[in-house]
Amino acid sequence: MKRILVAVCALMVCGSAMAAGTFAKSGSMERTMTVRATGASAVETEKFYWKNDKLRAEKFSITGELIQIKDGKTIYLYQPAAKEAMKAVISDKAAKTVQQMLAEEAVSLKGGKKVGTARVAGFPCDVYILSKKVGSATRSAKAYLCTDPRLPIPLKIEITMGKITQIIETRNVKLNPSLSDSMFALPKGTKVTSQKAMAPSAPKTK
Repeated sequence: MKRILVAVCALMVCGSAMAAGTFAKSGSMERTMTVRATGASAVETEKFYWKNDKLRAEKFSITGELIQIKDGKTIYLYQPAAKEAMKAVISDKAAKTVQQMLAEEAVSLKGGKKVGTARVAGFPCDVYILSKKVGSATRSAKAYLCTDPRLPIPLKIEITMGKITQIIETRNVKLNPSLSDSMFALPKGTKVTSQKAMAPSAPKTK
């Protein structure tokens, strides 16, 4: 669980800076990630809720439920089945707001070619094609970047490499809803273990 928390911290504090602009101050959305290979497929679902500088991400898979909570500079990785959570505090230098974190998802589209427009989850999107050599293989991607300034992130991404295809799609989006602060707090009785947060360097754009 400690390794997982470090990875979560990296996700929440890293990335090339982008202005959050008019990004929605609160919202919710659901994402499905489908991986398809020859004769097999797997699906995971995640639900996201954010309010100002609070974030809740619920991940559902065959291994169970995992919940990530960010409240300002404090991050929790919560396992409901065990009623346990790991806690870390991000430094002032490394911390980012929820809106900055979400807006930075668009960085990965650098170098892509716009090929058209579409709608995903009811929102207008610009469609981009990207490709990159990975060893002897070519990884290609098709990304749907939302053009609504309240949600400037890719709402759908299709990645293909060899015989493996990964599809990440957003649905059930609600912007600026009324959310209770209790959604961003741990349940009473949760056993919390503290860990010193790491401040890893910003990842390179793929």
